Amino acid sequence: MYSKRSRNHSFLSIDEIANKLIKPKIGKNKLINRELTKFWPEIVGKEISNQSTPEKIVVNKRNKEGTLYLRVNSGASAILIQPSTNIILDKVNTFLGKKEVKYLKVILGEKN
Repeated sequence: MYSKRSRNHSFLSIDEIANKLIKPKIGKNKLINRELTKFWPEIVGKEISNQSTPEKIVVNKRNKEGTLYLRVNSGASAILIQPSTNIILDKVNTFLGKKEVKYLKVILGEKN
């Protein structure tokens, strides 16, 4: 037995199929977070990237202001990074191509 197929059947390209499968799973922010982590040393430089790892960016839906959650290795690293907050935010916003990230929250401890 065979199944009847419509003569108007159209084929989807691989990228269309991939987008239908992957896009709902990843979401915009997860994709941005992954790219941010991947290029972190190039974005902020070797010194800061050795002491920190970006966890995520959370954007407030009402006012469109984002917060970057940054994990640091130790309390000393947090103290050294704090004066560079504005520089880090400027570099992240330049990487993203928009002024979306306004705040930086530091999380202490090694990444699980």
